[in-house]
Amino acid sequence: MIQGIHIIEPKQTINHETKKEYIFEIGVEDYLDRVFDNLPSNSLINKGRCGIGGTYMELKAERNSIIIVPTNGIIDNKCYDEKGVLKDAFYVVRGKLKNFDKEALFTFMSDETKHKKIFCTPESFFKIMLCGFPISELYCEWFVLIDESHAVITDNYRKDMLKVFENVFDFHHICFISATPYKFSSPKLDRFNEYKIGFNDIVGTVHVYSTIYVHELLFLLLLNSGKFPGRVHIFLNSVKQIAWILKKLEANDCSIFCKEDTENMKTLDEFRGYFRDRPQEDFFSKLNFYTSKYFEDWDLIDKNATIIIVSDVHNITLRTGVSNKCIQAAGRNRKKSNQIIHITNNNDIDEFKPFNLVNRNNKLTAGSAIICQNNHIKECKENATLPDKDIVDAMDKYADIDEISHMANENTFKIDRLVNTDFCNQEYNKPEYIRNAWQNGGFKAILLDKGLPVLPNYDKRQNVSHKIKITAIFLKSLEQIDKAEFGHYKDYEKFLPIEFNYVRDIYNELGWEKMEELNFNLKSIRAAYRSSKNAKSYVLIMDEYFEIFKNEFHTSGQLQNVLGDLYVKYGVLDAKSTKDVILNPKPGQLKSLYTKFISTKKDGVNGYRIDKF
Repeated sequence: MIQGIHIIEPKQTINHETKKEYIFEIGVEDYLDRVFDNLPSNSLINKGRCGIGGTYMELKAERNSIIIVPTNGIIDNKCYDEKGVLKDAFYVVRGKLKNFDKEALFTFMSDETKHKKIFCTPESFFKIMLCGFPISELYCEWFVLIDESHAVITDNYRKDMLKVFENVFDFHHICFISATPYKFSSPKLDRFNEYKIGFNDIVGTVHVYSTIYVHELLFLLLLNSGKFPGRVHIFLNSVKQIAWILKKLEANDCSIFCKEDTENMKTLDEFRGYFRDRPQEDFFSKLNFYTSKYFEDWDLIDKNATIIIVSDVHNITLRTGVSNKCIQAAGRNRKKSNQIIHITNNNDIDEFKPFNLVNRNNKLTAGSAIICQNNHIKECKENATLPDKDIVDAMDKYADIDEISHMANENTFKIDRLVNTDFCNQEYNKPEYIRNAWQNGGFKAILLDKGLPVLPNYDKRQNVSHKIKITAIFLKSLEQIDKAEFGHYKDYEKFLPIEFNYVRDIYNELGWEKMEELNFNLKSIRAAYRSSKNAKSYVLIMDEYFEIFKNEFHTSGQLQNVLGDLYVKYGVLDAKSTKDVILNPKPGQLKSLYTKFISTKKDGVNGYRIDKF
């Protein structure tokens, strides 16, 4: 087994009781092979930025490796060529246990191929121990790399990811690596040396757009996407929101990269045709959307692209930690991006607890809960009663339950997940905290207030005129916005509730001053709106009537029929009616349209004709 070591002197070395901590500083364009000859065993590596070549180093290392990555999307990106063919000396372990081919894996691990690389997710790692390969040789001679190691903590919705820790510490050579590492609390990691990579410059620049209306702002940016010089890559962890924004945009030059399953395809509905099974050059469009499956550990090579990351504190799937998932998404592009934008809202809470305090509070809560649960189990045994299922189930987030004794045993990795959630959630308490999280990740963060006009707040107690007025105020505010950045700002009207579309139509026809003059009275503004629309329709009707009939004689009945058809065609409504009904056609209505419209007779029958146009 080749042992990796650092090949440059650290800037600082800190001696702890059971391990050492090394701090390095390199150029921002340097790669990890500037620091190590190979990744060191029993190490925790904070590689400082994405795309620094950590996985690549292990792929080139002259040793047998098991590389654990968080998603199958990463496996597809690393293990297969563009034609979907598995690379030489690679093996992939994934899928359901019943479909696991033990013999095939055993044969691969036992043959004469050198420097084998096995890829798997944390959930599938245990299968490797089942293939029959000698356990002692496996533990001693195979190097284990837990790539994007933060993910086992940050992806707390995937419970089975923690199964990796049931076996991984039996291996003699392990490396945890991430550009956004988590501070594990397990004592099993106390002996692991820490390596922190720093840089002599910023990693990049991110513009943090602070707004109340996250999705509306995204809509306006993408509506004006022509201003972006290249492709736009949007990291939006919600298939539902992706479908919503595409429907608003009426877009067609787009690609969607997400998990392929029945539920997602059903949610995408008419946009399922834009789904792509993996991100690669042939599948990219002007607008490219990614869910969390593609937030980390794949290489985007797209010069001059714009990266947009979307967070929303009111949507749990979009409450992605700035210090891990957002930074990971920002680091996908291996070329210089035109711009990195983070669109987000915040909780407006002026509080930020340090990590150690958040960690301590969760540890105390977990410890107290476990004691209570175990006391409850003891009392149930003493009294020969069944334990309360709700109490036992509540322990799942803190502990493992012994199948025989039903006693709870603390699981530090489960508690770490709670700590991470609490700590990352408070990053969104204030815009300044969001900026600080980016800066702590090595970025220059520019905080910009992108306040959109506030959508009207309707209340059942408001009368109709008041609702019309606040809607008109909102529409007026759109006209006062600087158009330099958002050329299509007026399209923000689309976010009004559908039942107030009529107010939008009236406002666009009459304008603020006329509506104000009429005191926003529904009856008055509706009549003025219809009269204004009718006046425009009359011009079209006049032209069409004269083009067809010239000065042809029409009886009163004939004229009513002709006018009726034209009124329907051009939508001439009765201005005084409470409903949308076509104006009752009368011959006299044409008098105001022509220079001379006269009553006359033909063959003794009364009628009308145009004497002069």
